[in-house]
Amino acid sequence: MNLHRSVLIPVLVTFAFITFACGDDDSAGEDPTTTTTSTTTTEAPTTTTTSTTTTPAPTTTVVETTTTTTTEAPTTTTVTNQCPGDGALPPDAQFGTLAGADVDGDGDVDTVHAYATGDPGTPNQWWLQVSFMGGGGSTYAVDNPGALLSGVRANDGVDLQGDGTEEFFAKIGAGASAEIIGIFDVIDCEIVHVTIDGAPTELTRGASIGNFSGFECLDIDLNDANDFILVYSGQRLGDSDDFEVTAIQYALQNGELNVIVADGLGMTEGQPGFMEFGGEDCPNSTF
Repeated sequence: MNLHRSVLIPVLVTFAFITFACGDDDSAGEDPTTTTTSTTTTEAPTTTTTSTTTTPAPTTTVVETTTTTTTEAPTTTTVTNQCPGDGALPPDAQFGTLAGADVDGDGDVDTVHAYATGDPGTPNQWWLQVSFMGGGGSTYAVDNPGALLSGVRANDGVDLQGDGTEEFFAKIGAGASAEIIGIFDVIDCEIVHVTIDGAPTELTRGASIGNFSGFECLDIDLNDANDFILVYSGQRLGDSDDFEVTAIQYALQNGELNVIVADGLGMTEGQPGFMEFGGEDCPNSTF
């Protein structure tokens, strides 16, 4: 056993020495070897896609505008007057007075004039005129002889027949102790002098020692509308205090005062109710 260990150890030593020597010879005889690893990278082909977008220039549309100038003929508006005739005062009108009355019942107040014409300060004719609110007018020549001495005045309107249209009173003359008053209506756009007993109304209002006269309006049914016009007059009997009195009730219809009741009364001056007939002065009838 020991023999084998002695022989084995020298052999191992010898082998190790040889191995070491051989290793040194290689290291001394050759240059160090440098291993260079070359890495070749094959890249995928690069495809570059260029997208070209062409934006067209804005399109300018030229619109030809044709301007047509139309000249229209002037428009003429024709205003139709409510009534024919001229409602304006004449240039030589003088001493005029002004009133108002709804003579056609349309709710508008028409104008009533009284005026004179002729030389300034010395007129030779008096007139009544209605100027309609809707246009046009009517003129009436006052023929009462007393008009040139006393002048003419018109008053505001009053409905004397309950039909919604207004008539008007006008002073058309005067005497020594009384006024002369006419009643006027408008029928078919014309001034009409209301008649009584077939003649133009010339109602007197006044009194003297031997007589008296006047007129009143009667509202028989008390509805605040006129029903009748009472015209009265009294004449003294001689030198006594007694008077013979006439009182007549009239109703206005179509430009005429028609008799309704006529009474002959005997009255004594100073007795109760003398010259009292139960009525009142007609509205707008005093001057």
